This record gives sequence, C-alpha cells and structure tokens, in this order.
Amino acid sequence: WCLQHPVWDYVHWNKVCLPPHGRVDPDDQMFMSGIPFLPVGYTIVLETILLLIVVFKLRKEAQLARHFAEAGCATSGAPGRLKFAAVVSALGFADVLFFAWWALPIPVFETFRPHRVGMRLAPFLRISLVGTIPFVFTTVKACSGIVSEIGKWALFLVGTIVFFAWVAALLFDDMTAVDRWGDPVNTGFESFVSSLYTSFAAATSGTIPDYMVPSYTYNRAFGILHAVFLLLTVGVFTQVILAVVYNEYQEQMSRHITEFYGSRARGIVASYYLLENATTKARGNDEESGEAQ
Repeated sequence: WCLQHPVWDYVHWNKVCLPPHGRVDPDDQMFMSGIPFLPVGYTIVLETILLLIVVFKLRKEAQLARHFAEAGCATSGAPGRLKFAAVVSALGFADVLFFAWWALPIPVFETFRPHRVGMRLAPFLRISLVGTIPFVFTTVKACSGIVSEIGKWALFLVGTIVFFAWVAALLFDDMTAVDRWGDPVNTGFESFVSSLYTSFAAATSGTIPDYMVPSYTYNRAFGILHAVFLLLTVGVFTQVILAVVYNEYQEQMSRHITEFYGSRARGIVASYYLLENATTKARGNDEESGEAQ
C-alpha cells in the first residue's frame, strides 16, 4: 500500500502505486479470491482489536487455570499452552507496531523509518494461534514426544537405504546389458543418486516390485540383494517404527486418562470439603442466631 495515499481512504487497486509504465497487475494488489486489501489504518485497528480479544481470552483462561491449581486439579499442559499463547500474542503486537511504524505517515516515524517490508509475521502467528487450542496443543506435544523415539530407528532405516544404494550403484552403474525385454539392467541404478532415489522409493513400498524387474529377470542372483534389502527396510525397520509410534501414542493416552481421572477425583474431594466447610459455617451461624434469641 503506497504511503502517499490517505491512511483511512480506500483506493482502488488500479490507482494504487502506479509504476512508470502506468499499468498495475491486479494480482499485485488482490488477495486470494479477489478481496482487496484494507486501508492501512483499518488494518492496524482491526488487528489490534483481535489481538486484544486474544489477550483477554488468555487472561480468563489463566485465571481459570490458577483456580483449578489452587483446588489441586491443575492439568500439566495448561501452563505450557498459556505461555506459548502469550509469546505468540506478544509477537503479534510487535508485528503490528512494526507495521504501523513503517506504514503510518507520522513525522516521528519518518526519521527512522525502515525500508519497504516485504513480509510480515502476522500470517504465521495466526496459524500458530491454532496451537493454543487445548486439543491441538496436546496433539502437537504428543507428536513431539514420538519424534524422539522414531528418530532412533529412522536413523537405522536411512543408513540401510544409503548402504544398499551404494552397493547397488557399485554393481549396476557400469552394466550395459539389457534383459529379455530390452530394458537396461541398471534401470534406476545408473548412478549413486539414482540408486539412492530408487532405494528410498522401494523402502517406502512405492515401487515394489517394479524397480527390481530388469535386474532380477537378467540374473536371479540379484534377487538375493533385493530380498535382503526389503526384509530389513519394509519387514523390520518400517514395522518397528510403526510399533514405536503406537506404543508411544498408547503411553500418551494412558497418561492423559490417568491425569484426567486423577484431576476429577481431586476436584470431587475439594468440592466435598468446600461443601462441608460451608455447611459447618452455616450451622454455626444458626446456632449463634439461636443463642442470641
């Protein structure tokens, strides 16, 4: 949006920032389905209001979490989720201030105004706000715990793919023979890079058994190499990774259920004592009133 136009006035896209040749590409000033950009002033006000709503919601959630914690029913994920939401909100306010510093024609800003900003953090921060939803935050947290476990076995899988790709490249890269149908025997293994791609595709079960047909039909002994490779990658490491994912997910769900029922039990006990204290206090007031009469 050009700074020479009024901040609060809407200017049609074909009159904004006209280049020397006098033509403007509509795609340069349009967004997604053809909705024009808002003027700078309205944009800053709207984004500020939305961020204030988010902060107000986070404040209420923090108060509610503190009340639950005082009652002994705090959940383990609430503090981390609220801290993440606070960081995203703070970055959102910083992004709006920086945009206002660049866009608004205020004399104080003119001296230290930065160059034209080609990218803002706002779209990324809005997507990050999805992570403040309790279910999404819990899911992301569970996935982050699974990644560390998967990484151990994924390293063995990647190492196996690289090793067999190197062996296959040594065997096939110089071969010029063709099979009975006229296809080159070294199809997919012409170089180490090609062999690495073919091995990766085979390990993900995307090219089985197509990748091995030329070499296997030329010499059945090459089937031993392919069989060992598929046994280790598809039959062992891939299945182990799936088992690790399932076990880690099951542990996450078990901890979540245990925490849920434990929190509910503590809440019931706290409610019982609260009602008991209220009943005792009410009886004491009745007795005092009776003695006074």
